[in-house]
Amino acid sequence: MSVDNGSYPLDGQSGSGASRPLQSAASLPRLMVRMACDSERAFSASVRLAELPRLVPFVPHDSPETSLDFDLRFFRDEGRALLATLDVQTTVQVECARCLQPMSLPLMGSSLLQFVYNDDQAEQVGDAREPVLVDAEGG
Repeated sequence: MSVDNGSYPLDGQSGSGASRPLQSAASLPRLMVRMACDSERAFSASVRLAELPRLVPFVPHDSPETSLDFDLRFFRDEGRALLATLDVQTTVQVECARCLQPMSLPLMGSSLLQFVYNDDQAEQVGDAREPVLVDAEGG
């Protein structure tokens, strides 16, 4: 992701976007979603898979430093909904179903997130979007 037009690596340093800073998951900033959407902020970074509890079982045993790269771009749509696109990529270790040997599997995914303030709003989110509940301050 390019660094112009409000796009920044999460560590706050400017750069070309070609290399991603490796961040500690605990060091990732708490964002004010409304402000990030209004200013169309974009971020790119990497975090270690081992720091993300739900992904720990997939961390390659011989590569505990495996990272998850992500690009996150905040914006509003025509209806002023708070949105973000999230693109992630990594490589995980799985067991081959044929030979039962460990193998590396590249994974990529994208999501369109819609930030909502309550369950009623979440129920109204269309199928193409994933609702994300935020507090009244947008955090």
